[in-house]
Order: sequence, then structure tokens, then C-alpha cells
Amino acid sequence: MASSLLEQQYDQMIKYATFLRLGTAETEAVLKRFTRNSGHPT
Repeated sequence: MASSLLEQQYDQMIKYATFLRLGTAETEAVLKRFTRNSGHPT
């Protein structure tokens, strides 16, 4: 089950990590995406 969650969010994590690295997204905006409607922040 945990690997399923990782698989679902892996592409998004890479995408947002790239945005952060390039400076095209703010850290707070990215964190809000991953913590919104979630019982456990990933």
C-alpha cells in the first residue's frame, strides 16, 4: 500500500522538486500542494 502512494506521487514530487531547483515555484506553494487534504504530509 505504501508503494502505491509513492508511485502515485513520485512524478509530482520530481516535478515540484524541479520547480524549486529552477526557482520557478515558491517552497510554501509546493508544500501546500502536498499537505492539502492529506492526513500525512508526503
